[in-house]
Amino acid sequence: MPTIHLNADARRENIRALMVAAGLPEEAAADRLDTSVLVTVPQNHLPAQGLLNEVVPILSRTLAISPNPPDSKRAVAAEIVLGPASQVTAAIGVFVSVSAASLVISRHPIFGVVCETIHPLKVLLAASYISGAAIRAGTRIMRGRIFGIYFRHSSSH
Repeated sequence: MPTIHLNADARRENIRALMVAAGLPEEAAADRLDTSVLVTVPQNHLPAQGLLNEVVPILSRTLAISPNPPDSKRAVAAEIVLGPASQVTAAIGVFVSVSAASLVISRHPIFGVVCETIHPLKVLLAASYISGAAIRAGTRIMRGRIFGIYFRHSSSH
């Protein structure tokens, strides 16, 4: 899983955004962005792999993505655990359960966790929210413990 490196302008913009969002001075914001996130998926699990393929490009615009297994060069600040995978680090966990009916993101393991095949638009929506939660965890801007979205299915056109 490659890490996408940002140019200097994009990095400065991320620092400015974090300064505003968290009320941090520039140096503190830069330090918090100099971290990595690990994404853990169950082996041979196609729905989780599909979600991973959408999360990584979004997340890597802000934070480095750690290889799996993590190397010792950079500490992992947060670990996204997709579906029924097990957390492999002591980093802050971002646990994800997704089904056709809902997306649940929690800082703690989720009972009855699933990762089902969902509509491609729901995958993109879920990837955006998962990336946001991982950025909050990785930069240590934690608010709340659990987040859920319930997808409404309408039979009318």
